[in-house]
Amino acid sequence: MSKFYFRNLDGIRFIGALMVIIHHIEQNKSVFGIRNAWTNSVIQSIGPLGVNLFFTLSGFLITYLLIHEYNSNKAIDIKSFYIRRILRIWPLYFLLIILGFFLLPLVVPAEFNVFNLPNYGQRLLLFCTFLPNVSYIVNGTTPFVHQLWSIGVEEQFYLVWPLLILLSPGKKTSVLLFFLTYMSAVVLVNKFAGSETILYKILSKARFSAMAIGGLMGYIVYYKTKGYQLIQSGIFGWLTFIITILLIVKSVYVPYIGYEIYAVLFAILIAHFSVSPKPIFSLDYDVLNYFGKISYGLYMYHSIMIFLSIKFL
Repeated sequence: MSKFYFRNLDGIRFIGALMVIIHHIEQNKSVFGIRNAWTNSVIQSIGPLGVNLFFTLSGFLITYLLIHEYNSNKAIDIKSFYIRRILRIWPLYFLLIILGFFLLPLVVPAEFNVFNLPNYGQRLLLFCTFLPNVSYIVNGTTPFVHQLWSIGVEEQFYLVWPLLILLSPGKKTSVLLFFLTYMSAVVLVNKFAGSETILYKILSKARFSAMAIGGLMGYIVYYKTKGYQLIQSGIFGWLTFIITILLIVKSVYVPYIGYEIYAVLFAILIAHFSVSPKPIFSLDYDVLNYFGKISYGLYMYHSIMIFLSIKFL
């Protein structure tokens, strides 16, 4: 698969990671009784929204690259796709599992020790089988590895997404069908089973819709379909940016479709910063590019680093 470099996207990766890190810094400060801003609604919302930004960006990039591969080779090498994902994600993922489940419990205080939590074996099994999001739903937070829930969701997404793109590489049909099926399942399960059921919580937590929205934008950008010119527009870019900031500052959340609304706005901004010849502002700076390139590591290690910084500094 050919490599693409979309300028500004490393900067967006870093912004997503920074949102999550700030959220967890203030959350941890509140746990330790340190002066904090955890009660601020913006601080509480930017963590989940930072993850939503990552999901949308992943859907955009993966879809764009898969479509390009199909158009270049008239096929998608599914095996190579999975191997690339494994090499990128698994080493650090399993290192965090080793640290969180085996090494850190030997040295951390009892209240942060996974050995003292119920269902240790079940937690470990779910994490090792890339179902940490399920563990979070049924067991609650697991210290130092809680952030892996989103990696599990992405891995689950990667299992099906190349196959969907392969079904209709030149059309948005399969992506739209996936999005509508997922959203319908969330609504129907909530209506007939209830929002407190495990199935509803797993479905709603997955946020496959955000990745599908990013995927739709990948189609639009690749094929330069209707709306492509509008996405490049500076006026439309500024309007989308201002609306996004206002919604975040006001902590606006619409039931059922709250994260989807933000995913649409994020997808527009991702596309704008990727392809506009004159984006509303530049994120293409060396420092942002550097931290964007290591954003996966920052995201994975940040819980441990925050704990150590607060506890020992």
